[in-house]
Amino acid sequence: MKPETVCIDLEQHATHYSRCTQKAKSMFTEICSELSGKHLLSSKAQSLTRMYCKASISYQPVIASIGEPKPITATQMQEKECNRLILKAMQDDSPEVAAKKEKVCALVR
Repeated sequence: MKPETVCIDLEQHATHYSRCTQKAKSMFTEICSELSGKHLLSSKAQSLTRMYCKASISYQPVIASIGEPKPITATQMQEKECNRLILKAMQDDSPEVAAKKEKVCALVR
């Protein structure tokens, strides 16, 4: 088993990928237990048993949790407004926009 291939189709979606890898780990353990309890397995079944048991021990699922974003601080809000006014001043060369940009951006510096 190649660990990097488990749940590869969900890799771009962190929470789904995490859930899939955790379920895969559980499945490896269940299959290992089930196959290990059987006697007189063929050599192919014994090989599968070793593969799943090795995976149940060595496979490390991805644990991802997504929480609420941190609130934006007053300073960050001022920086955001300054950046917005810088862009606006690049499009509008009126003295009013330039004055407002200088006033707001002076608070950030």
